[in-house]
This record gives sequence, structure tokens and C-alpha cells, in this order.
Amino acid sequence: MGRKYDRIFVHIGYFKTGTTSIQRCLSSNRELLNEQGVFNWGVDYNFRLAFEVEPQCLEEVYIQNDVFSREERTELKAEILAEINKRFAEGLERGCREAVISSEFLCYLEEDGLRKLKTWLEEWAGSIQIIFYIREHVSCALSKRSSAARFGNPIAQRLINYRSDYDAMLKEWRKLFAVGDIDVRIFSRETLLNGDILDDFFSVIGVDASKFTRDDRSNNSISEFGIEVLEVINRRVPKLLNGRWNAAYFEPGSYFEQVFPATGAMPVPEMVIADFEESYRDADEWIRQEFLPDRPRLFEPYRHKAAGDESEKQLAVTPEQIAQLLIMMNDQMDRGRRPLAFRQADGRSVAERERDAARAKLQFIFANPWKNYSAQLDYKIHKFASKLGFLPEETRERLSKAAMKRRRFWS
Repeated sequence: MGRKYDRIFVHIGYFKTGTTSIQRCLSSNRELLNEQGVFNWGVDYNFRLAFEVEPQCLEEVYIQNDVFSREERTELKAEILAEINKRFAEGLERGCREAVISSEFLCYLEEDGLRKLKTWLEEWAGSIQIIFYIREHVSCALSKRSSAARFGNPIAQRLINYRSDYDAMLKEWRKLFAVGDIDVRIFSRETLLNGDILDDFFSVIGVDASKFTRDDRSNNSISEFGIEVLEVINRRVPKLLNGRWNAAYFEPGSYFEQVFPATGAMPVPEMVIADFEESYRDADEWIRQEFLPDRPRLFEPYRHKAAGDESEKQLAVTPEQIAQLLIMMNDQMDRGRRPLAFRQADGRSVAERERDAARAKLQFIFANPWKNYSAQLDYKIHKFASKLGFLPEETRERLSKAAMKRRRFWS
């Protein structure tokens, strides 16, 4: 290869460390980045697929795209890599001297895949800078638990099962890259520049982001009640059936993120926090000594300790939440697999108008639970609520008690 980039920044976008915000901002401001001599092509699943040595990795992605045989997967990987090479060549033609790659799936490349990636990077760049944000383990585990429910994955029974083995990942990258080429940064308001992940990231890659458009959407965690309900739905409507994508799966997680967002940090029992600190003590100390020797400790302890029944209060159910849940179910039954619509009409989206109308009916149902209504909407809501075990005449008391009994992940 003739021309190369002076440097390629490789962002290992670990889950729940602002990766989505970084990628959205990079994508939204691609032309402004080009003006500063920085090329970016939004890469996610595809980037990892291109460099995995074993095509069995990311099985779900292959299944969703009906790619099953080894030959088909190998062919797909070659096509993806050819497309990546084409795009990076275009960046050089535009006069860009640096490039940025951001992908959360780089976290899981094993040694052979990393070697393949490094060889490819060295073909395209004179130098390589790795950027890796890491987050305190308890808060990361809570966010991972929320994401598992959001994406239709099984919920672990214990919070500590959501591992964040940063040391294992860094040891793999450290085999191939020098310590000075790996910039490990702490994801917390106290350590980020201006307490902001975007300000911090763009300062690292030397880009002036003052004129950049920022996407205000956030990748919110879901409340404890929302996770409990999602677990029920995901069991009843799994995303995979017999090794293939379930056509009935309607991806409710994004809706739950809007309707049942977590409010504030989740209180965690002190015993659970202590278990995390003990489990990660040696690993965190290795990271600190290797990459952040100036820090007295890698992470500050998780601050939000549960007092008394505070963690149980997170599971309390309100009538409004029940109404929102049932409205969402009714929307999905009417829409099938179509995504929730947010088209503007008379100042309100289609979904908002439908929810407002359904909410008025639901309020009447809750006030008069013993009456029989002939309206089709009422019938559907009652029918689906009954299937989930949510009966309007005993909503709050019954659901609150059931939620309290399902506090398995603290055990």
C-alpha cells in the first residue's frame, strides 16, 4: 500500500461507557471531522465480523441475516473487509491524515483476531492509538443488567454475574501493543473532561468539537420495575426460536427505555458492593500499576448503598406504570412487528395520540374494574394483561407483592 494515515485512533467501546454517544456524534459530524483531517466510518457489528478468525462469533447476527453455513459466513466476512478497505481509501483521497474507529465489539476479539486487526491497522497507518474507557464495576453491572433485559437476553440471578473483566481484555491487547499506545481512561464525571464523555473523547483525539451537533438522546437504563416486566415478556416472546429469529419478537426494550427509565442510581446492599470490591481487587490493581500509576486506586467505591428496604422500593408499582405497560402491549398487538411510530401530526406523534386515548379508557377501567366493556381496545388490554398475570382489579397490591418476591439478583 502506498499512502497511509499518520495515525488511527481505535476506540474499544466497552458497554455502558458512553460508546453510543461517541458513535452518534462521530456519525453526525463526519463532514466536520473531514474538514479537520479526520476520517470516520461508523462501524459496529461489521467491524468485528471482519476480523474474527472463527466465523461462529456473533452467532445472533448471522442468524438474524439468515447466514448459516461456514462458507456463507466466510464469504460475508470477506465482503465486509473489502467494503471497509474501500471506505478507508476514500478517506485518504479526501486528504484526511488521521482516522477514528469506534466499536464496542472490539472488546471481545481474541488473540488471533487481534493479530489480524493489528496487521490490517499497520497497513493503513503509521501509528496506532488505542482508547479504552472503563467504569466502576457495580454501576457497570447494573447497566449491563438493564441492557440484557432491553435486548431480550436472559437475566442473571446475581448482580455479580455481570462481569467487567477489563484486565483480561487489556492483557490480550497488551500482548500486541505497547503500554504507551493504550490510553486507559476512567468513565466517571469526576475524571472526564468537563464531566462529559464527548468533551473528553474529542480532546484525546485532538479535535475541536465546539461546532459539532450533539445527539441529546441517551442510552438510558431501565427502572427495576421495567426490568421485571421485560423479563416476563422476553420469556413469553423470545427473540430466537429453534435457532432462528422469532418473527413475533417485537423488541420492546427501546420502548421500555422511554416509558420506564431508571431515576437516579440504584441503591445496592453493602454486602454486594463488598463482594465486587473483593472479586476485582487484584485485577484492578494490575490495571492501575500498568496504565494509571498516578491514581491512588483505580475506582472510587460505589456510593449508593441500600438502607433498610430501599432496594425493595425500587420495585414498587404505580397505577400509572401499569397503564403505560398495558397501552404499550395494546400498541404492539395492533402494530405487529412495526416499530413504534413517532411521526408528527397536529403537534403530537401518532403513538402519543393513541396512548392518550388509550390512557383515558384505562383510567375508567381502573376506576370500574368489575364492569364488562364491549370495546375492542378494552377487550385486548384485559386479555393480554391476564396472560401476563396483570389483572386490573388487583393491580397495585398483587404486582407489588410479586415484584418483591422476585428480588433474585440480590441473593
